[in-house]
Amino acid sequence: MKRVVKTDAGEMKVEYVVSAREARIGSIFKDELIEKRLKSGDVYRIPAGSTFYAVNTADGQQLHVICSVEKSDSIGWGTFQERPQFLAGSNSVLHSMRGPAFAAAFGVSEERLKRIVNAQSESTILPPASASGEKVKNEMVMGFEGIY
Repeated sequence: MKRVVKTDAGEMKVEYVVSAREARIGSIFKDELIEKRLKSGDVYRIPAGSTFYAVNTADGQQLHVICSVEKSDSIGWGTFQERPQFLAGSNSVLHSMRGPAFAAAFGVSEERLKRIVNAQSESTILPPASASGEKVKNEMVMGFEGIY
């Protein structure tokens, strides 16, 4: 029996197993930061749709982590995402990660983050390879000023 994490963002099986050493794992979901300290043998589940990180907390030692990610559609429970996600553009992952926790993660105000995320109003930032140089509606190259 496979265990699946169900969240408002979707369904996904995500497990981190720390197989050696220690780690700090954090995830952001619904503008909430959750951090856990893990030691060898611990299992941590990350909700679907969450931004996450893992940090080696042991000095001079290599962290060994086993990660299992399984989308619910591969388990036969329907699709996880109804539309593709892009790193930039109006259909970007960034558009779904707004709020104070995400702004704090970048060290900027929510207003600054909103300006950066909204700088690209088109769906994707680069035309697909099949466009062969043609101008494709709703696609353009995005200028990005960066986060400072």
